[in-house]
Amino acid sequence: MDSDQIKYFYDEFAGDYDLMTQFESRFKKESSAFQKIVDQFYIKKVLDAGCGTGFHSILLSKLGCEVTAADISQNMIDLLNSKKASYGVEIKTVLASFQELAAKVDSGFDGVFCMGNSLPHLLTTEEIKTALDNFYRLLMKGGKLILQILNYNKILSEKKKIQSVREIQGKTFIRYYTYTESLLEFNIMTIDKAGNNIGADIRSILLFPIQKELLERLLTDSKYININIYGTISMGQYNPRESNDIFIIAEK
Repeated sequence: MDSDQIKYFYDEFAGDYDLMTQFESRFKKESSAFQKIVDQFYIKKVLDAGCGTGFHSILLSKLGCEVTAADISQNMIDLLNSKKASYGVEIKTVLASFQELAAKVDSGFDGVFCMGNSLPHLLTTEEIKTALDNFYRLLMKGGKLILQILNYNKILSEKKKIQSVREIQGKTFIRYYTYTESLLEFNIMTIDKAGNNIGADIRSILLFPIQKELLERLLTDSKYININIYGTISMGQYNPRESNDIFIIAEK
């Protein structure tokens, strides 16, 4: 993992992140799924690992959870802190990478959430295993790891270059991949139209395309039990060729 590269990528993109991910509209789409998870697994005290600008932290807080939010990007943390008052929530924020979490955050969580395809920023199996071990240490006995990544089984089988194109408020965001032998280069092209002027910028970062079988093995190696694998955050069935996501709920 190149921590400096990850920090730079997200510090630089923080200002556009909420616009590209449609921050506000996601609450209506995802609230019921997370309400179900919180209720079904009796989750009250939460760590949001890789919190970004705070969507899931705010959502979980509004659902009644006590939330600690951690991210490697100071600019992302700052944006989350700037939102807390307007959403009427209290969230503790911590600047930390996945590798630093066990040293910077006290244990005893009912749930550790790692959402938004954060884990693939770790570029070796050893780094992923360390992160999963840290999540495990921070959970209380019987606590749940709730983990979401993209379905790289599907992505690698199709090898499509363009992931998505989204036009919002005069800006166009094109997310696309460059395939290498073992990693993916994830690129975001931002095209900004202001009157007759058009500006373009490209930001890139490497990702480890973690496939289901490897992730399941690493979770088992990290001593998780009752590993349940789904294809959606609403716990729909996983299909390696069709599901866009891999959504996992595993127990300590």
